[in-house]
Amino acid sequence: MDKIDEKILKNLLVDARLSARQLSLKLGLSTVTVLSRIKKLEKEKIIKGVLFNLKADEPNANGIIYSKDILGKAIKKYNENYVKNGRALGELGRPKNTMPDVHNIAFKVNEIEFEDDHWNAVIEIIAKRKLVQELIEHNEYRMVTMGVGEISKDEDGNNVVKEMKITGVGIVPKDNCA
Repeated sequence: MDKIDEKILKNLLVDARLSARQLSLKLGLSTVTVLSRIKKLEKEKIIKGVLFNLKADEPNANGIIYSKDILGKAIKKYNENYVKNGRALGELGRPKNTMPDVHNIAFKVNEIEFEDDHWNAVIEIIAKRKLVQELIEHNEYRMVTMGVGEISKDEDGNNVVKEMKITGVGIVPKDNCA
């Protein structure tokens, strides 16, 4: 690891959500150089995954609002029942069932937490690695949750989650709202 790698790591420690493009502009490097160095750091297990960040109390891509309280409780249970046991697996694409299909597993959730009004997840790509990495790097995909629960309308006509249990996660195209 050289001084450039150290600069990349320092910037990611300050803001892990920085894209390769943003890092390249901050460090005066090409995006390709930053991406190749990040891949090298991942291969050497210095960087351990990809961070996803989703916001509570605002409509998501499907127009559903997940309240901070409900989402926080669901994530706590998901952590206890899946993440801590190494069973938090996700598919590439929207899972057809509430539990991920073992034949379609693409990543494992290593950490998940609810902080302020954001859901943060660090994932490790474990299969279909190259495809998943490329989709994420081009910022065309987003993380979704699968689960069971109760949705009702609020006074503004928005769908609001009243109760939920997260049973799985997936990575889908950003324009996939179904």
